[in-house]
Amino acid sequence: MAIRKTTQQRANRGANTANMRVCAVCKRRRRLSSFPSDSTQKYGRSYKCKDCQREIGRERYHRYYHRNIEETRERSRLDRKERPELPAAHQKVFKAKRAGKLMRQPCEVCGAKRTIAHHSDYFKPLKVTWLCHSCHKKVHLQIEREEHL
Repeated sequence: MAIRKTTQQRANRGANTANMRVCAVCKRRRRLSSFPSDSTQKYGRSYKCKDCQREIGRERYHRYYHRNIEETRERSRLDRKERPELPAAHQKVFKAKRAGKLMRQPCEVCGAKRTIAHHSDYFKPLKVTWLCHSCHKKVHLQIEREEHL
């Protein structure tokens, strides 16, 4: 004997499926919040869940790293040899933050809370500008453009 669903049960089922999506990789049905934002996709979310994307990224990183391990190490050695003041400045900022002498501040451009220390002069390692990732990227793009002119 078939059991008829109440109107409330049908409404709940519709609400649940509206917030759900099937991952194209693992084929599991998950909430939309389990998918990273992607404005180019339907519902504004990626078609791969966060777990699958994380795993794919890890695999891609390890594949690249192991294929180019010597080249990567050589590039790092050359960078440290050409500009030894960079790692030294980063180390001094790290130690000053740990000792409480330097406190992380909001982004000086947009006010975001998650920031990184930007050095305009690596020979003055504790004189930093606190910038969020996107503002820091913009500053470096602007510096690169000025160098190419």
